[in-house]
Amino acid sequence: MPIPSEIAALIDRLQALKQQQADLPDLLNCTHALYQQLLQAITAHQLQTASSRTSHVSVIPPAGKQASLPSITPADPSPETTTAPSPLLQEINERIGIKSPSLNDQLKTPATELAETLSYAPVPDLRKAIGINDRFLFITELFAHNHQEYEQAIETLNSCTSWDEARQWITHHLQTRYAWKSDHPAVQAFYEVVKKRFSVR
Repeated sequence: MPIPSEIAALIDRLQALKQQQADLPDLLNCTHALYQQLLQAITAHQLQTASSRTSHVSVIPPAGKQASLPSITPADPSPETTTAPSPLLQEINERIGIKSPSLNDQLKTPATELAETLSYAPVPDLRKAIGINDRFLFITELFAHNHQEYEQAIETLNSCTSWDEARQWITHHLQTRYAWKSDHPAVQAFYEVVKKRFSVR
């Protein structure tokens, strides 16, 4: 399929704008016009190809019945209707030096994940932030199986107004009293939960 004159003119115009170091809005307008012309040309070509491949098949009814309307069998899918980019579009992109991002590239734009955002939302009550397994782990590993001491510690931490205040209280009271080691996994997990209470990363 030869390149229509309107498309060739737009390609030349886009190249001229590039050489003139034109503003981005001018480049965008020209590229948009080129894109529209390409869509129209490719759509017209595909429709023409599909219509030329469509065949009509007559249905012969049994004796004594009236003839039915002819049915149309769909043509085999042509290469132009597949999802692969057409050679014309590739040639134009190469001529004007545009590398259009794929759909995957467009969807992979950097964004904060919802789960990550929610995981650092402030927690008003530590009791709701600590699951049953973690609760059992903390009572067993950090509070020497003392459920009451654990509950009092959580209540005190809930009443703290900042992460610094909570951290100092943990260091001076809990860590000293129960001889916590900083590198112990349960201690680190406990600190992470308390940080979440104050939205600290």
